[in-house]
Amino acid sequence: NWPLLNTRIMQEICGNIHEALLLFDWQFKPHPNLATSYEMSPDGLTYTFHLRNDVFWHDGVKFTARDVAFSCGTMLPQVNPRSRNAFGQIASIAMPDDYTIVFKLKRPVSAFLISFMASNAPMMPAHIYEGTNFRTNPFNFKPIGTGPFKFAEWQSGNFIRLVRNDKYHMEGKP
Repeated sequence: NWPLLNTRIMQEICGNIHEALLLFDWQFKPHPNLATSYEMSPDGLTYTFHLRNDVFWHDGVKFTARDVAFSCGTMLPQVNPRSRNAFGQIASIAMPDDYTIVFKLKRPVSAFLISFMASNAPMMPAHIYEGTNFRTNPFNFKPIGTGPFKFAEWQSGNFIRLVRNDKYHMEGKP
């Protein structure tokens, strides 16, 4: 039972550091998060996300479409098995501007939108991971996200301490 408990604890910690484009309610209805809105083409092949323009990574770098393209097109398919299938269906990714990202799929995928759940698609900072070995990058042990809490300290086998993100994009939170 330890691996299951460990996974739940890590998801809870990482879910406070990293965020996804969308949040889903108990009926799996998508709601804005890092994306303010999205559109799907009638043929189900094109998804356009409009991103918030007031989000910063914990190190002060601005969150942009480049981070989404890197996360969904490069990093997550390599390191997250749940992302690999869905994002493997992407034919192309376009960034018309810093706050718009367009995914064109090879074929319609009915579950593509739900692939943007936090557990499947936490956005990762391109400026930290691009050009590195994702599995051995030192920031794996001191993560940088956009979430309501920032990583502060980890004493292995003892505790992980997070601190409030004073520059969090949702006013009054955390």
